[in-house]
Order: sequence, then structure tokens, then C-alpha cells
Amino acid sequence: MLNRVKSLFSLLLSFVFIMTSQAWSEEMCSSYTSDFAILKTNLYPINLEDPIGDLQIRVIHGDYRFLSLNEFGVIYPGLNFPDDKTLLCLAGERNIEGTSDALDGDEHADLVIEFGTYVTKYNTLMKKHLEKVKVKKEGGGHP
Repeated sequence: MLNRVKSLFSLLLSFVFIMTSQAWSEEMCSSYTSDFAILKTNLYPINLEDPIGDLQIRVIHGDYRFLSLNEFGVIYPGLNFPDDKTLLCLAGERNIEGTSDALDGDEHADLVIEFGTYVTKYNTLMKKHLEKVKVKKEGGGHP
């Protein structure tokens, strides 16, 4: 019985922490990207050979999110911390599942490496785009 109470208490604390961190994120970070833009661009495939084209498609549709990968934790190739933390907060992220360091074999490892190169280029280009339109965003609205 005591173990059950401890488990329920731990679950409750986890829920409170998650809800608190989500509320903090929503209060502290206003997103440039609407839910509609997220849905539209999630429906577009990723072309590993053309991060520039992929970025242009997403920007046209109002999606300014950076890409993130999973390793031991979440990483943002192409961004520098703490310098780019505010920009990431404003733009948001699109986490790509299946990129963790728990690999299913050589083919999976090769694809994660190839995609890591893509993400570095994509995020670097997105950062340049957002910095270029910084004057617009300081005046309010989306970049």
C-alpha cells in the first residue's frame, strides 16, 4: 500500500512539473509559428539533398521553427548557446523522432549522420533568415 501511495505521489509531482514547465514555456516564449503553419509544413517531406528548398517552403508557409535532434538529450545543430537561446525560444523547434543515439544498426547510424548534416545547414540558414528580418520582428508580428 505504501509503495502505491509513493507511486501516485511521484506521478502527481511529475504532472505538476510538466504542467508548470509548459505554462512557463507558453508565458515566456511567444511563437512566430502558428499551429496552422505547423500542420501544413509537417505534411511536407524532408529532402535531405535540399535543406535550402525545404527552408524556403517552410518560411513561405510561416514556419520558422528550428530542427532539433535527440542524442543523450535534445540538441540544436547550427545554434550556439547561450547566444541563440532567445531566438530558439521565439522561433520554436521541430523535434525529429528516430534521431536518438540508440541506433538500430549501421544504416540507421548513417541516416542519423546524414540528417545531422542537413539539420546543421537548415538551422544555420534559418538563423540567418531570422536575423536578416530582425528589424521586422522588433516592430511586432512575424518575421
